[in-house]
Amino acid sequence: MMKLLIERNADLNAQDRWGGTALWDAYREGHSFLCKLLVEKGGTTGKSALELGHEMCALAAAGDSKQLISLTQCGCQMSTPDFDSRTALHLGASEGQVEVVSSLLRCDTIDLNAVDRLQNTALDDALREGHKRIAQMLKLAGGAESTETRKLKAPVSKAEPITAPVLGSGAEASVLDTDKHDMAQQQGLDPAGKNAELRKARAKSTDAHKLLAEKEEEKRAVHTTGGQSQLRSTTADSLARAIAADKSQKGNALGSRAASVDSTTEDATRVLLLCTAAKENRPEQIDQLLSGEGRKLVNKGDYDGRTPLHVAAAEGNLSCIHKLLDTDADPNPTDRWGHTPLFDACNRKHTSCVTALTRFNAELRMDDVKLAALLCVEATMNRQEVVYTWLLAGCNANAADYDGRTALHAACSANALSTALTLLEFSADPNAKDRWGNTPQSDAALFDHENGRMVELLKTWTAPGSHTSNEASHNRASKVNRSAFWSGGGSDGDFDKYDLNHDGVLDPDELETKAAAQQPVAEEAGVKRVSDQPNQVPQSDEQQL
Repeated sequence: MMKLLIERNADLNAQDRWGGTALWDAYREGHSFLCKLLVEKGGTTGKSALELGHEMCALAAAGDSKQLISLTQCGCQMSTPDFDSRTALHLGASEGQVEVVSSLLRCDTIDLNAVDRLQNTALDDALREGHKRIAQMLKLAGGAESTETRKLKAPVSKAEPITAPVLGSGAEASVLDTDKHDMAQQQGLDPAGKNAELRKARAKSTDAHKLLAEKEEEKRAVHTTGGQSQLRSTTADSLARAIAADKSQKGNALGSRAASVDSTTEDATRVLLLCTAAKENRPEQIDQLLSGEGRKLVNKGDYDGRTPLHVAAAEGNLSCIHKLLDTDADPNPTDRWGHTPLFDACNRKHTSCVTALTRFNAELRMDDVKLAALLCVEATMNRQEVVYTWLLAGCNANAADYDGRTALHAACSANALSTALTLLEFSADPNAKDRWGNTPQSDAALFDHENGRMVELLKTWTAPGSHTSNEASHNRASKVNRSAFWSGGGSDGDFDKYDLNHDGVLDPDELETKAAAQQPVAEEAGVKRVSDQPNQVPQSDEQQL
């Protein structure tokens, strides 16, 4: 079927609602032969380098070497970094995943000496965590400790002056080099050219394995073809004898089966109609389709396990969500990918739908490690509204990823001030420690390129209702962030208009400018100024109405 679609010029890189392509679905379902076919024909995953880097790091940390290596069949580079410039090899070495490290070392695209945000190589991680076998494997493959580590270990009398690593600013900070093997040889880390020899040896071994695999495939194809022919012949003869032996009985059975098939087909058609109505925001049609016996289909899913509630949540159709929930729809069904309606609402930033679903005890049904990685990526990109929506859905602000990094770590490392403030309002811990013992405060001190504003925010921050001094309370009340601005009925456009220094917070001077412009209107309408209102979580669309 796939070959036929390709021959008919089907769009190989068409993206679904979640940005995935046919190649990404083939990878997720473990169809390696389809991955190879799609890549050969120009298929791509549709995912960004940051998303692929996170996917590979998560797989390496979990020890899933099979799924990790299958990404190479999708054309992915195994040295693609995550938001902290960590690669799959870093995580495999840190977690002691021998099989993962062994598989990665056999990949031609692996960068043995890639350094992360903290200037550590995979060998540094293995040595620090005490994984001696992995450290030995990395050394034999040509791995080396980072320049900073070697400087610290060098004798004091011969050591060169230690200088701080030079990093870029914000989310663009990266210390990866695309040609580490050549650089290592120039610096004397690989004087014998072992990496080049290893690559040649791997290439020869790979060619030999491919030849053997092709021969085995031919044998299996011949054997399978013959076996299938014999099976079809046997099955046909058996069916003929059975029909001749008791034609009337078989006829009744076939008739019953046909009726069952018709009923199943009718139900499947009605489910598709329900999903279509949910997509097009037609609650009246949903009411008609769920009347009588149709009510039993409210929790049925389509071919992907997607229920009408999934579709309504993804489309942001609040009236359809209310109609389905009032008809006893399950608020937590999972589709083929394990996603719930609440996940879909968050993914599409439908805040009002998130609020409606959580009132019916809807859940994300995702583990903290995955949620933390998702939040970290969004925090690195300073997508404050997206982070806010996930937190509103119940995502733990202190959830930690495979390195013990929280979203606040990521926000502080990327100088994402507005996102950091939102996380703090949801009780993110500024003193949470990651794998290396670093806290958001220490990250802010190391990577703050905004004149210490992030450091100052973390130092002076006190959770609402627990201020330790009048001064702290005054500082907290004299600033309004985007969330508080929303709660007062403001829009993003107005917020950006008065946020003159673009730090995601309306400072006292900016609030005075806003008040001067809007005071006549406010006085006439008898409405309080936004700066006079308490800082609180934004209300849903329904509450504001």
